[in-house]
Amino acid sequence: MDLKEGSPLQALAKDRVIDVSRDVALNLRCCHRMKNFVCEVVVRLLELLSLEERLEVFRQNHEKNASTQALIESLRGNLPIGILVAHDRFRAAGKKSVAEVRQGVCAGCHLGLASGDVATLRRGDLHRCGNCGRYLYLVEEEPAEPEAPVRGRKPKIEKIAPAVAHPG
Repeated sequence: MDLKEGSPLQALAKDRVIDVSRDVALNLRCCHRMKNFVCEVVVRLLELLSLEERLEVFRQNHEKNASTQALIESLRGNLPIGILVAHDRFRAAGKKSVAEVRQGVCAGCHLGLASGDVATLRRGDLHRCGNCGRYLYLVEEEPAEPEAPVRGRKPKIEKIAPAVAHPG
């Protein structure tokens, strides 16, 4: 495949990267806190996952298929081999290799993380879930406003008098 500078295929590939990058940016709002390397790895894994899923849709259209495949190969070339091996294992099992963490819970396996694992993610380090093995990234959520306690009396529960038998 030829991705020479200025070729139509390269222009299409750049457009696809921009589209995928927008998708990833929406999913990864916490990148500013991560270390540059970790942020790049997580973004590339998310892009790779998105492109692999799109490739399944594009199987019928050979032109789109070829451009998507070129992007996938480019992303794979920019990931460390150990991370790529783990990603391929998850994909072979039909699973995602990356999961977000919200409120201390892994979105991949829905189990809570240890507080030390969440602290590692807050520092911006690359970390895998101890349960499912997915690469994790922390999603910051806006703190929910606590509900004001209702002041006043508790509703009164009426007591029912026991039935008394009347002589009859």
